[in-house]
Amino acid sequence: MSHQHPSHSAQPSHQSQQQAISDKEQTTFLGPVIHVSHKDIAKRAFAIFLARGSTHGSDVQDWLSANKELIAERQANGG
Repeated sequence: MSHQHPSHSAQPSHQSQQQAISDKEQTTFLGPVIHVSHKDIAKRAFAIFLARGSTHGSDVQDWLSANKELIAERQANGG
């Protein structure tokens, strides 16, 4: 039994290379990645919780707000 190997090369086709270039051209640079630690978010979320009068039921919103605030602060301070 003989096995035939495909005749195409392992290189991407010209069309796929052009599509990759096109995709890159459409990429929007949003700036550097800002890292915020879990601990920092937790501290800020707890402060937000306390500022709201320690009412329960908004933990996810507090977490998201804390994360957003910390990222904005770090962006304003240059990362």
